[in-house]
Amino acid sequence: MANRCEGWMLKVFEQKKLDNSVLMRCALSGRKKDDGTYGKSMSISVILTADTDWVHADLTGKVVDVNGNFSISDYTNPKNNETYINYNIFADKVVEHVWEEKTNEKGKSSKKW
Repeated sequence: MANRCEGWMLKVFEQKKLDNSVLMRCALSGRKKDDGTYGKSMSISVILTADTDWVHADLTGKVVDVNGNFSISDYTNPKNNETYINYNIFADKVVEHVWEEKTNEKGKSSKKW
């Protein structure tokens, strides 16, 4: 059984075309703490294939919502023998995130993160 992710909101830092796919390097933001700071973000690679529903445009710098299968793999670097963990989403659908309008107590409108 696959690990599904639905509506994960990710920031796209890089997008590049590979031979048969597109790779987006993204980050999942850490949660906001009680003191107003945020926890560490998590780097995630999103893989788009011919079967992925998306706009076929450069989404670098955008925030996107992603649905797909989440997987974790590891890699041991033979030079230093350190093991690195890779987080990947094999995307079914990627859309640019639509921000909600939120009105504060003074009646001013702002976008909700």
